[in-house]
Amino acid sequence: MEKKAGRPALRSVLFTAALAVVLVAAVLVANYFGVGTMRSALRIGYFDTDSRQSWSASYALLSGWMQRTLYPEGDILQVEVKTDAGTLSMEMWDGEGNLIFSQQDMNGTYQVPAAGKVTVKITAQDHRGSFSIGG
Repeated sequence: MEKKAGRPALRSVLFTAALAVVLVAAVLVANYFGVGTMRSALRIGYFDTDSRQSWSASYALLSGWMQRTLYPEGDILQVEVKTDAGTLSMEMWDGEGNLIFSQQDMNGTYQVPAAGKVTVKITAQDHRGSFSIGG
């Protein structure tokens, strides 16, 4: 009996496609539930601490954007930004997609009324310093 050519190759392609779909779905689900950070950023000397409720980092240089979902314990997020050089901007959206905070060229402490799911996007241009977001 002769084997049909192409069957193993088709199975391999289908397996690879299914694996890719599962991996993409896992990343999207993790991001939705606040696990992990999406980013397109250059980070030098970057050290962070994060949880479902807070996110903080210090670094020698940050350029680009990073996004993370937080679930504050209270109804206020305290944001602290230290700027030694460069610029850092931040935007926050509530669980319904409403913009609840937007600030450019940050340096100092800010109080943001927020509860439930909050999406935070940080955009930096040659920023040297640190940030902390928590409830």
